[in-house]
Amino acid sequence: MPQIFARIGLGLAAQLMLLWALWPPSWQDVFREGEAIVAYTVAFFVWVFSEFRDHKNELFDLFFVNGGGKPGAELQLTDNDLRNARDLLWLHSDKFRVLLKEHDTFQFIDAEYIRLTFRLLDRHSRGLFVFQDEELKKRCDDFIRELEAFSAFMRSNSLHEHLAGRNMQGFKPIRTVSDELYNKQLAKSHQANDLAESAWKAFDKLCLFIRSDIKGVLDRPIESVNWFDQEN
Repeated sequence: MPQIFARIGLGLAAQLMLLWALWPPSWQDVFREGEAIVAYTVAFFVWVFSEFRDHKNELFDLFFVNGGGKPGAELQLTDNDLRNARDLLWLHSDKFRVLLKEHDTFQFIDAEYIRLTFRLLDRHSRGLFVFQDEELKKRCDDFIRELEAFSAFMRSNSLHEHLAGRNMQGFKPIRTVSDELYNKQLAKSHQANDLAESAWKAFDKLCLFIRSDIKGVLDRPIESVNWFDQEN
């Protein structure tokens, strides 16, 4: 980009020298010596169009992608941002889709799904899962706030049971309880479902933005996140 500005600067300097050389001695002669004006005008527009032809992609990026924020322009991200974006797309298509969109929290689910929310929130709070791109960072932070509310509610209110050899979480009592306690747990599950729905909406919006606006994020197949398996 600096080379483009330097070339444009040299071109402007040459145009000014040409204008100085062709300018008539007095204002009265400007229109009497029309050949000079025509020659300069033709030279000026030839220069402008040649610069645009040679650097149209760079100028488009400068004024629209980076500066003007033209709608639909794809963002080019750092390797770290691309890696995080791909991790989110996997979660969107797998674990978080089940937990936040498809699952009724009244029923029990493998605690692995809940632990995954803890892992993501912990990595985000420690600065291990952050975006450098400002727009993507803002959208991710919106999702993280919704996920944190859901995760905290599940941690404080859901039941923890060991069923079929696995740790499970949910709200439905597995033993005989009073109607009052049963209804209380059912009401809590409705709250959890509402929080899950809010988190999913923010997550779905974020992943839609990633798929449509981030260049290169889908160049390779989306793979499962390895940091969860390593830390689990």
